[in-house]
Amino acid sequence: MLLVAGITNIFPVFLPALLADFGGSRAATSATASLLWIGGALLSPIAGYLVAHWNPRRLVCLGLAIVAGGMLLGSAAPTLPLFLLAMGAPATSAWGSPGWP
Repeated sequence: MLLVAGITNIFPVFLPALLADFGGSRAATSATASLLWIGGALLSPIAGYLVAHWNPRRLVCLGLAIVAGGMLLGSAAPTLPLFLLAMGAPATSAWGSPGWP
């Protein structure tokens, strides 16, 4: 939970560097953190169901692996839209399993 919650809570620290690298607006660049919170809120009920009916340790490991993969893809993204796609899609899809079971 600390790893996944830390991603969005530490995001403002990296915002100036992301703005400088991608040259986007603050709103567009901050959309990554917003996407993670919204996706987590929407997908947490599904994660709760999976925790109740599946092995929670496997679910957490799978979720963390997907989040880590999204972060690796995000670190290699050359443009802001690809960064949003790389960080947002995998991390949002796995947000509920390790972060808020």
